[in-house]
Amino acid sequence: MDYRTYGGIEMLCGLFAQELSKHHTVAIASPPGTTLPPSVIKIDIPANWDSVKGEYNAIAYFQQHLKAVGIVLDFTHNHAAVRSFPDIPHISMIWHDPMIMKTATPDKNVAALSQWQASRFLESTGRPAKVLDAICADPDVFAYEEDSPISDRFVAIGIVDFRKGHLIAAEMCLEMGAPLDIVGPGHDKTYEMAIKTLLNEHPRNGVVYHSEVDHQTKLRLLKQSKGLLYPVNFPEGYGESHSMKMVEALMLGVPCVTWDQGAMMEVFEDHALVAPSIPSMTDVMVAWDTVVINKSRRLISATAHERWASDVVVEKWMPTIESVAGGETW
Repeated sequence: MDYRTYGGIEMLCGLFAQELSKHHTVAIASPPGTTLPPSVIKIDIPANWDSVKGEYNAIAYFQQHLKAVGIVLDFTHNHAAVRSFPDIPHISMIWHDPMIMKTATPDKNVAALSQWQASRFLESTGRPAKVLDAICADPDVFAYEEDSPISDRFVAIGIVDFRKGHLIAAEMCLEMGAPLDIVGPGHDKTYEMAIKTLLNEHPRNGVVYHSEVDHQTKLRLLKQSKGLLYPVNFPEGYGESHSMKMVEALMLGVPCVTWDQGAMMEVFEDHALVAPSIPSMTDVMVAWDTVVINKSRRLISATAHERWASDVVVEKWMPTIESVAGGETW
């Protein structure tokens, strides 16, 4: 696995390590074969796709290193290491809606991606979380390209399950007669089959399900798209805490449309088109050329880089990293 071409937490770990290692000694515990920045110390741990067992098994391999570290940036889902060694200075990131998180969290120093998520964490646990946006992207990989061709095709990207709304995106585009590329691994086979069935019922309609593609193909489809569609579809009462796919698209200069659900308005109001509801997303798409005519792709990219480029995000983290290494807790 190469952190530069894998989406999700693994990529964020690599990007944070790359930036921090410019002035600090940084180590990452990861399975053999993982490609990391050359300046980062690699601690090999066994690969295990069961995340809970994998984290606890990994502790046996790297716990001796924990005694020597100044701080642990805990980007795991289960927080096994810092819960097993709670006295080690750490910042533990949560990634999802706290109301649906099934794993335990540390008793201190929990960080949230958005104020919406932090408020939900306080409501569900009675404990505070500090807002520290960890979502970022490599500014060189996700750079705006002036001469990149732009197609008439929308794109929907991400793991294929109901929460990401790929089926809704397909239905909207079929209704409008707008072409769409759907990209992502089919983790939810029932949901994936629903998409395939819908498209089989509407052949030659311009909507294509590509399933999982390599990183370069994903980049090409994204940067050349008319815009990214993200009709978040969490069950009623739950929501999305942030969106890495939208950050990557915006850094490329691609206009994005989502709706006011979870933290979407809080995070993206100044960068993307945030409709009041899923049905009103269609209204935005119908009026797309009018709505986005004054949204320069160069400007979309520039403002996104100012907020989410990996060097910018890590620099914003540094005061908290230093204060926690010095003993701060919350």
